[in-house]
Amino acid sequence: MKPGPTKTPNGFALIAVLFGLALLAGATLLLSERGVTEAHGTANIVQRARLNQAMEAGLALGLDGLLREQRRIAPLEIDGFIVSVTIAESTSLLDLNTAGQAEILRLLRAGGLPAGSADAAASALADWIDSDGSQRPNGAEAPAYRAAGKPYGPRNAPMESLSELPLILHMPPDAARLLLRQGIVQSALAGLDVVDVTVQPQDQSAGIAASRRRHVISAQPAGKRSWQIMAQYDLPS
Repeated sequence: MKPGPTKTPNGFALIAVLFGLALLAGATLLLSERGVTEAHGTANIVQRARLNQAMEAGLALGLDGLLREQRRIAPLEIDGFIVSVTIAESTSLLDLNTAGQAEILRLLRAGGLPAGSADAAASALADWIDSDGSQRPNGAEAPAYRAAGKPYGPRNAPMESLSELPLILHMPPDAARLLLRQGIVQSALAGLDVVDVTVQPQDQSAGIAASRRRHVISAQPAGKRSWQIMAQYDLPS
């Protein structure tokens, strides 16, 4: 008796095998992509940590410059970053709590803001820090914040921090960035200095943007070689 023809797997079994192989390949690819993503995430964390260390080193250089009464510090290479430090007196910045509305308006216009945006920003800032509820033309008092759906109103007192700028209604982002770079709110305190630290990676392809941080420093009483950081915030690039 002749042997019959060899039977091949039926179509359903073949599809099941192929589907299983596809799932296995997909799982392998997913694990591979996940591994790459996690590797990139870890690398970014390490780079940010190195950048922050370079920033802290720049602050230490600035404090050493204050100790030596040396306000010009040459850029240094630190762990793959170029660290630049500038030291200035707080009087080089405009106190946003005490400056008049016209003075702030001039600053914004000099920074290139259109007249309408500059006027709205200066008026809204004045309404934010004054103690009354009378709204200036183009300004914003409590009813305007409620109408805009904000869960807060103006401070109606001097700003405690420049981080309040983006909260102000009618404050364009360009105006907030400009005031952040050229403003201060602590100048009523005596003996303040400003230490700006800029950290830029030497390798421009590293995927990390340059960072700039401002430190408002208060000198302790004469004879003590220490300072107190009154404010610290990142500046827009």
